[in-house]
Amino acid sequence: MDLHIFDKDLKEQTNKNKIFIGWDSEEINTFLENNKKELRLKYLNIIHSIISKNSSKFKYLKLKEINLLKMSLINEKNPFKSEAIFDCLKLLTIELIVKKKKIKNIFYHGKKYNLDKSLKNFCSQININYYKKKLIFFNSNFKFVFFLKGSLFFIIQFIKNFKLKSNLKKFSTISIFSYFVHLKSVTGSKFNSNLWGNLTKYLNSKKKNINWFHFYVPSNQIKKAQIANLMQKKFNLNKYENHNFINSFLTNLNFIKSYYFFLIFCSRNFFSTKVNYNFFQNKFSKTNFYFFLKEDFFSSLFGVTLIYNIMNILTFDKLLKEIPRQKYGIYIIENQSWEYCFIKLWKKYNHGKIIAYFNSSIRFWDLRYLKKKNEFYALDENPDLYLINSKIFKLEAKKIGYPLKKLFLVEALRYNKLTPALKIKKNRKILIVGDILFNQTDNLLKFINKITVKLNSYKFYLKPHPTMTYKSINIFKTKYPYLKITSINSDKFKNFEFVICSNGTSANLDCLAQRLNFCSIKPYNSLNLYPIEKYQKIFQVKDHKDLINRIKKPQYFKDIKIFEKAKNLNKIQKILNKI
Repeated sequence: MDLHIFDKDLKEQTNKNKIFIGWDSEEINTFLENNKKELRLKYLNIIHSIISKNSSKFKYLKLKEINLLKMSLINEKNPFKSEAIFDCLKLLTIELIVKKKKIKNIFYHGKKYNLDKSLKNFCSQININYYKKKLIFFNSNFKFVFFLKGSLFFIIQFIKNFKLKSNLKKFSTISIFSYFVHLKSVTGSKFNSNLWGNLTKYLNSKKKNINWFHFYVPSNQIKKAQIANLMQKKFNLNKYENHNFINSFLTNLNFIKSYYFFLIFCSRNFFSTKVNYNFFQNKFSKTNFYFFLKEDFFSSLFGVTLIYNIMNILTFDKLLKEIPRQKYGIYIIENQSWEYCFIKLWKKYNHGKIIAYFNSSIRFWDLRYLKKKNEFYALDENPDLYLINSKIFKLEAKKIGYPLKKLFLVEALRYNKLTPALKIKKNRKILIVGDILFNQTDNLLKFINKITVKLNSYKFYLKPHPTMTYKSINIFKTKYPYLKITSINSDKFKNFEFVICSNGTSANLDCLAQRLNFCSIKPYNSLNLYPIEKYQKIFQVKDHKDLINRIKKPQYFKDIKIFEKAKNLNKIQKILNKI
């Protein structure tokens, strides 16, 4: 049996002795989804074995006793940062097809350099024939380019952080760590974050003194550090709140140290014979992810990711050394690289309980949340408690190995105030909710753009992700001039007749909680990152015709209980009072 692989989707072809498949086709997506449990587990095993094996080989990649490989993009497994993870999963899918269909020859008819190299390497490992049918040009990723990108990132961060002001208020013994985004208002005098719902109001009512530590991230809501400083100053008029920017704890001296360590690690990595495709060899698969994950690999060893991780280690080291011993700390868990060093240093300086709060959902393909079972029991790398906002997601957490004794069901802070819409407004307004990724949002808009002629009586509004830059938003405004840009909070989604969400945005859950007339659109050549697997078939549209029908003929559905809700936050109160 021969396997013929093309870049694009193909019209149906049949042949007894040949299988035809498009790398970017719905067919390979379907095969991946049909075998998703097996392939997800294999990916987890591969990454875990790669990091474990190479941690001993790269012993010098440590700062403050923190393993920089464990903070790498490879180990983070973040599909929102590393789109090439999808290619790795498709490569594992090809491996499974080869095994099940007893493939003897693979023919590649496309022009993707990384795919060509990956297939060639795979075929040589399993001793089957490989043929490529087209000339493929060399795709270079020079290490020095990544070094320059890292250096430029360092300069930009220095300029950005230099303008952030530190706060001199006395620190309390309870801290919350978060991002300075998703604020309900930038003009109000009180701190009110959509991420934390009415937690701030509850804490103020109980007269609890809280340190709020925020990552300042320039966004379409808070573009400049000067605006962030003014807001911080206003928020700190509240005697129960002490707002600080995490970034401001990186002093000028530590900035210089960051770049010094960056140069040291880069120079050692440049001349290391271990920085090659052998890094990705493993016992779980004959595939090798080097060509697909090379950019993530180089960024983690020579580029932006390396310098960013170094800066975060020095920042949290200073912050957690200086503040008084904390009774407990709370953060939103996303298993990003900074969380790893944060937990390590929190425990190094003997602070109290560290609590991870699941702010949204646990998606099947959001690989950040996956660990090997034994990794969950490393005390210095994991939080002491997990607070989760839904029985559905608690079950998912249990399935993937989170210790049940540490899992506690609490109110969904982000969704606690959302109530079902009484009726659907007939105002011919359609809201499009964008993705955190520019490309995913652009693909969504391209899909919708093809049917705007048939919906010419409707007005279209775009709500970009809060962290999307003005530059990206202006690209959309130029490309799709009929769009009106809005930055409304999710409780205002009710003011639209129909809402279209990108497949991966958590706004799908906001729409479900409010029983809105909405749908999501999944680009066929992408991982299925719908926030709640149970309802994806109901609310995902199949094609343009399906989308038009849903807009013009609303679907009505009963209340769907997803989240834990309570005005007085009884469950959270109970847990925090016990600590």
